[in-house]
Amino acid sequence: MKSHRSSAIAFAIVTLSASQAHAQWFTNGAKVYYNSGNVGIGTSNPAHKLDVRSSGNRAISAQATATTGLRYGVWGQSKSDAGVGVLGLASALSGVTYGIYGKAASPDGYAGYFEGDCAVTGYVGIGTDDPQAKLHIAGTPGVDGIQFPDGTVQTTAPVAPAPHTSAFINGSGNNPTATTQFVSSVATITVTAGQKVLVQADKAFGSTAAGGADSLDLWIGYRVAGSGAVPTTVGGGIFGLRVPQNTRFTFGMSAIISGLAPGTYEVGLAGRDTTSPENWNSNEWSYVTALGF
Repeated sequence: MKSHRSSAIAFAIVTLSASQAHAQWFTNGAKVYYNSGNVGIGTSNPAHKLDVRSSGNRAISAQATATTGLRYGVWGQSKSDAGVGVLGLASALSGVTYGIYGKAASPDGYAGYFEGDCAVTGYVGIGTDDPQAKLHIAGTPGVDGIQFPDGTVQTTAPVAPAPHTSAFINGSGNNPTATTQFVSSVATITVTAGQKVLVQADKAFGSTAAGGADSLDLWIGYRVAGSGAVPTTVGGGIFGLRVPQNTRFTFGMSAIISGLAPGTYEVGLAGRDTTSPENWNSNEWSYVTALGF
Protein backbone atom coordinates (compact mmCIF):
# COMPACT_ATOMS: atom_id res chain seq x y z
CA MET A 1 0.00 0.00 0.00
CA LYS A 2 2.87 2.42 0.86
CA SER A 3 4.62 1.60 -2.43
CA HIS A 4 1.61 2.64 -4.43
CA ARG A 5 1.33 5.90 -2.47
CA SER A 6 5.08 6.75 -3.05
CA SER A 7 4.76 6.17 -6.78
CA ALA A 8 1.70 8.34 -6.94
CA ILE A 9 3.40 11.15 -5.03
CA ALA A 10 6.52 10.99 -7.25
CA PHE A 11 4.38 11.05 -10.39
CA ALA A 12 2.47 14.01 -9.06
CA ILE A 13 5.72 15.93 -8.31
CA VAL A 14 7.14 15.23 -11.78
CA THR A 15 3.85 16.19 -13.37
CA LEU A 16 3.70 19.38 -11.32
CA SER A 17 7.34 20.31 -12.19
CA ALA A 18 6.78 19.70 -15.87
CA SER A 19 3.57 21.67 -15.71
CA GLN A 20 5.30 24.59 -13.98
CA ALA A 21 8.11 24.59 -16.54
CA HIS A 22 5.66 24.44 -19.39
CA ALA A 23 3.70 27.29 -17.86
CA GLN A 24 6.75 29.59 -18.24
CA TRP A 25 6.57 29.32 -22.06
CA PHE A 26 3.92 31.02 -24.14
CA THR A 27 2.77 30.75 -27.73
CA ASN A 28 1.83 33.38 -30.24
CA GLY A 29 0.63 31.60 -33.33
CA ALA A 30 3.59 29.56 -34.58
CA LYS A 31 5.95 31.40 -32.22
CA VAL A 32 7.06 30.20 -28.78
CA TYR A 33 8.57 32.65 -26.33
CA TYR A 34 9.80 32.97 -22.76
CA ASN A 35 10.07 36.34 -21.04
CA SER A 36 11.36 35.51 -17.56
CA GLY A 37 14.80 34.32 -16.44
CA ASN A 38 17.41 32.54 -18.50
CA VAL A 39 17.33 29.44 -20.68
CA GLY A 40 20.09 26.86 -20.36
CA ILE A 41 21.05 24.16 -22.82
CA GLY A 42 23.69 21.87 -21.40
CA THR A 43 23.61 23.75 -18.08
CA SER A 44 21.16 23.91 -15.18
CA ASN A 45 22.42 27.33 -14.15
CA PRO A 46 22.29 29.55 -17.26
CA ALA A 47 24.09 32.88 -16.87
CA HIS A 48 22.58 34.56 -19.92
CA LYS A 49 19.25 34.77 -21.69
CA LEU A 50 20.35 31.78 -23.76
CA ASP A 51 23.30 29.88 -22.32
CA VAL A 52 24.47 26.94 -24.45
CA ARG A 53 27.28 24.71 -23.27
CA SER A 54 28.68 21.66 -25.00
CA SER A 55 31.80 19.51 -24.99
CA GLY A 56 31.30 18.81 -28.69
CA ASN A 57 33.00 20.66 -31.55
CA ARG A 58 30.06 23.07 -31.91
CA ALA A 59 28.01 24.51 -29.09
CA ILE A 60 25.73 26.30 -31.57
CA SER A 61 25.32 25.59 -35.27
CA ALA A 62 23.50 28.13 -37.41
CA GLN A 63 23.10 27.85 -41.17
CA ALA A 64 21.42 30.05 -43.75
CA THR A 65 20.48 27.42 -46.34
CA ALA A 66 19.44 29.77 -49.17
CA THR A 67 21.86 29.49 -52.09
CA THR A 68 21.35 33.00 -53.50
CA GLY A 69 21.11 36.50 -52.11
CA LEU A 70 22.60 38.09 -49.03
CA ARG A 71 22.06 35.74 -46.11
CA TYR A 72 23.54 35.57 -42.61
CA GLY A 73 24.38 32.39 -40.72
CA VAL A 74 24.77 34.39 -37.52
CA TRP A 75 23.64 37.97 -36.90
CA GLY A 76 24.87 39.96 -33.94
CA GLN A 77 23.89 43.51 -33.12
CA SER A 78 24.47 45.87 -30.22
CA LYS A 79 22.76 49.24 -29.98
CA SER A 80 24.95 50.42 -27.11
CA ASP A 81 27.25 53.39 -27.73
CA ALA A 82 30.09 51.15 -26.52
CA GLY A 83 28.67 47.87 -27.74
CA VAL A 84 30.15 44.83 -29.48
CA GLY A 85 28.01 43.17 -32.13
CA VAL A 86 29.80 39.81 -32.01
CA LEU A 87 32.41 38.83 -29.41
CA GLY A 88 34.75 35.90 -29.93
CA LEU A 89 36.96 34.68 -27.10
CA ALA A 90 39.38 31.76 -27.17
CA SER A 91 40.02 31.37 -23.45
CA ALA A 92 42.58 28.53 -23.49
CA LEU A 93 45.97 29.67 -22.22
CA SER A 94 47.97 27.54 -24.68
CA GLY A 95 47.72 26.09 -28.15
CA VAL A 96 46.78 27.66 -31.49
CA THR A 97 43.37 29.18 -30.81
CA TYR A 98 40.98 31.43 -32.70
CA GLY A 99 38.68 34.01 -31.15
CA ILE A 100 36.80 34.24 -34.45
CA TYR A 101 37.52 32.00 -37.44
CA GLY A 102 36.31 32.90 -40.92
CA LYS A 103 36.62 30.87 -44.10
CA ALA A 104 35.36 31.42 -47.65
CA ALA A 105 35.02 28.44 -50.01
CA SER A 106 34.62 30.64 -53.08
CA PRO A 107 37.82 32.00 -54.65
CA ASP A 108 35.99 35.33 -54.93
CA GLY A 109 34.75 35.23 -51.35
CA TYR A 110 35.96 36.97 -48.19
CA ALA A 111 36.85 35.15 -45.02
CA GLY A 112 36.34 38.48 -43.25
CA TYR A 113 34.73 41.67 -44.49
CA PHE A 114 34.67 44.92 -42.53
CA GLU A 115 32.93 48.21 -43.23
CA GLY A 116 34.72 50.82 -41.13
CA ASP A 117 37.99 50.94 -39.26
CA CYS A 118 39.81 47.81 -38.15
CA ALA A 119 41.96 47.89 -35.00
CA VAL A 120 44.40 45.12 -34.09
CA THR A 121 46.38 45.13 -30.85
CA GLY A 122 48.58 42.16 -31.75
CA TYR A 123 50.48 41.13 -34.87
CA VAL A 124 48.94 40.94 -38.36
CA GLY A 125 50.10 38.29 -40.82
CA ILE A 126 49.45 38.46 -44.57
CA GLY A 127 50.44 35.23 -46.28
CA THR A 128 51.64 33.77 -42.98
CA ASP A 129 49.93 32.36 -39.90
CA ASP A 130 52.97 33.10 -37.74
CA PRO A 131 53.55 36.88 -37.93
CA GLN A 132 56.74 38.09 -36.30
CA ALA A 133 56.05 41.83 -36.42
CA LYS A 134 53.17 44.30 -36.18
CA LEU A 135 52.68 43.79 -39.93
CA HIS A 136 54.30 40.71 -41.46
CA ILE A 137 53.88 40.24 -45.23
CA ALA A 138 55.06 36.90 -46.57
CA GLY A 139 55.24 35.68 -50.15
CA THR A 140 57.69 35.42 -53.03
CA PRO A 141 60.52 37.97 -52.77
CA GLY A 142 60.50 40.41 -55.66
CA VAL A 143 56.97 39.35 -56.69
CA ASP A 144 54.53 39.74 -53.80
CA GLY A 145 54.21 43.04 -52.03
CA ILE A 146 52.02 46.08 -51.46
CA GLN A 147 50.08 47.71 -54.31
CA PHE A 148 49.49 51.45 -54.06
CA PRO A 149 46.59 53.47 -55.52
CA ASP A 150 48.65 54.42 -58.56
CA GLY A 151 49.05 50.73 -59.43
CA THR A 152 52.72 50.43 -58.49
CA VAL A 153 53.79 47.45 -56.39
CA GLN A 154 56.47 47.66 -53.71
CA THR A 155 58.05 44.23 -53.22
CA THR A 156 60.69 45.16 -50.69
CA ALA A 157 60.96 47.49 -47.75
CA PRO A 158 62.75 50.76 -48.47
CA VAL A 159 66.29 50.82 -47.20
CA ALA A 160 67.28 53.84 -45.20
CA PRO A 161 70.11 55.65 -46.98
CA ALA A 162 73.47 55.58 -45.35
CA PRO A 163 74.34 58.80 -43.55
CA HIS A 164 76.33 61.26 -45.60
CA THR A 165 80.00 61.60 -44.82
CA SER A 166 82.31 64.40 -45.80
CA ALA A 167 85.94 65.46 -45.66
CA PHE A 168 87.93 68.60 -46.44
CA ILE A 169 91.62 69.38 -46.49
CA ASN A 170 93.94 72.06 -47.82
CA GLY A 171 97.70 72.16 -48.15
CA SER A 172 100.53 72.41 -50.65
CA GLY A 173 100.53 68.79 -51.75
CA ASN A 174 103.32 67.54 -54.03
CA ASN A 175 105.07 68.87 -57.13
CA PRO A 176 104.39 66.87 -60.32
CA THR A 177 106.77 64.04 -61.20
CA ALA A 178 107.09 61.75 -64.20
CA THR A 179 104.86 59.12 -62.53
CA THR A 180 101.24 59.42 -61.51
CA GLN A 181 100.88 60.51 -57.87
CA PHE A 182 98.75 62.79 -55.74
CA VAL A 183 99.77 66.38 -56.43
CA SER A 184 97.21 67.89 -54.03
CA SER A 185 96.71 67.24 -50.37
CA VAL A 186 94.55 64.13 -49.87
CA ALA A 187 91.23 64.03 -48.04
CA THR A 188 90.38 60.87 -46.10
CA ILE A 189 86.79 59.63 -46.21
CA THR A 190 85.02 56.47 -45.01
CA VAL A 191 82.23 54.93 -47.12
CA THR A 192 79.69 52.20 -46.46
CA ALA A 193 78.25 49.63 -48.86
CA GLY A 194 76.69 51.23 -51.94
CA GLN A 195 77.94 54.73 -51.23
CA LYS A 196 79.52 56.97 -53.84
CA VAL A 197 82.00 59.78 -53.31
CA LEU A 198 81.88 63.20 -54.95
CA VAL A 199 85.35 64.80 -55.09
CA GLN A 200 86.23 68.40 -55.94
CA ALA A 201 89.95 69.22 -56.04
CA ASP A 202 91.77 72.44 -57.02
CA LYS A 203 95.41 73.49 -56.99
CA ALA A 204 97.52 76.42 -58.26
CA PHE A 205 100.41 75.38 -60.53
CA GLY A 206 103.18 77.71 -61.74
CA SER A 207 106.66 77.91 -63.19
CA THR A 208 109.66 80.25 -63.13
CA ALA A 209 111.56 78.14 -65.69
CA ALA A 210 112.48 79.62 -69.05
CA GLY A 211 109.69 78.85 -71.44
CA GLY A 212 107.36 77.96 -68.57
CA ALA A 213 106.02 74.45 -68.00
CA ASP A 214 103.82 72.15 -70.10
CA SER A 215 102.61 68.56 -70.48
CA LEU A 216 100.81 68.40 -67.10
CA ASP A 217 98.16 65.66 -66.98
CA LEU A 218 95.53 65.71 -64.20
CA TRP A 219 92.81 63.34 -62.86
CA ILE A 220 90.76 62.83 -59.76
CA GLY A 221 92.31 59.86 -57.98
CA TYR A 222 91.70 57.58 -55.02
CA ARG A 223 93.33 54.73 -53.11
CA VAL A 224 92.80 52.75 -49.93
CA ALA A 225 93.89 54.89 -47.01
CA GLY A 226 97.39 54.17 -45.78
CA SER A 227 98.23 51.84 -48.70
CA GLY A 228 100.68 54.20 -50.43
CA ALA A 229 99.55 52.71 -53.75
CA VAL A 230 99.55 54.57 -57.06
CA PRO A 231 96.19 56.37 -57.16
CA THR A 232 93.43 54.90 -59.28
CA THR A 233 92.35 57.61 -61.70
CA VAL A 234 88.74 58.46 -62.57
CA GLY A 235 87.64 59.50 -66.06
CA GLY A 236 89.77 60.43 -69.03
CA GLY A 237 91.70 63.23 -67.33
CA ILE A 238 92.88 66.60 -68.66
CA PHE A 239 96.15 66.43 -70.63
CA GLY A 240 98.86 68.84 -71.75
CA LEU A 241 98.20 71.70 -69.34
CA ARG A 242 100.80 74.51 -69.53
CA VAL A 243 101.69 77.86 -67.96
CA PRO A 244 104.05 80.60 -69.20
CA GLN A 245 107.20 81.52 -67.27
CA ASN A 246 106.62 83.42 -64.01
CA THR A 247 102.90 82.69 -63.94
CA ARG A 248 100.62 80.52 -61.84
CA PHE A 249 97.24 79.12 -62.84
CA THR A 250 94.62 77.28 -60.80
CA PHE A 251 93.44 73.98 -62.24
CA GLY A 252 90.49 72.08 -60.79
CA MET A 253 88.49 68.91 -61.42
CA SER A 254 85.55 67.01 -59.99
CA ALA A 255 84.34 63.43 -60.30
CA ILE A 256 82.00 60.90 -58.72
CA ILE A 257 83.67 57.69 -57.59
CA SER A 258 81.37 54.64 -57.44
CA GLY A 259 81.70 50.90 -56.93
CA LEU A 260 83.83 51.27 -53.81
CA ALA A 261 84.00 48.50 -51.25
CA PRO A 262 83.20 49.65 -47.72
CA GLY A 263 86.28 51.18 -46.17
CA THR A 264 88.38 54.31 -45.81
CA TYR A 265 89.92 56.01 -48.83
CA GLU A 266 92.28 58.87 -49.71
CA VAL A 267 91.05 61.11 -52.52
CA GLY A 268 92.46 64.15 -54.30
CA LEU A 269 94.03 65.53 -57.45
CA ALA A 270 96.45 63.13 -59.17
CA GLY A 271 98.89 64.22 -61.88
CA ARG A 272 102.13 63.72 -63.79
CA ASP A 273 104.41 65.38 -66.37
CA THR A 274 106.35 62.84 -68.37
CA THR A 275 108.36 65.49 -70.24
CA SER A 276 109.78 68.15 -67.89
CA PRO A 277 108.25 67.78 -64.42
CA GLU A 278 111.03 69.90 -62.89
CA ASN A 279 109.65 72.98 -64.64
CA TRP A 280 106.60 72.94 -62.30
CA ASN A 281 108.56 74.70 -59.60
CA SER A 282 106.26 77.49 -58.41
CA ASN A 283 103.17 75.68 -57.17
CA GLU A 284 100.79 76.89 -54.46
CA TRP A 285 98.00 75.69 -52.17
CA SER A 286 95.47 72.94 -52.93
CA TYR A 287 91.92 72.39 -51.67
CA VAL A 288 90.08 69.06 -51.68
CA THR A 289 86.45 68.40 -50.68
CA ALA A 290 84.86 64.94 -50.59
CA LEU A 291 81.23 63.98 -49.98
CA GLY A 292 80.06 60.40 -49.45
CA PHE A 293 76.43 59.77 -50.37
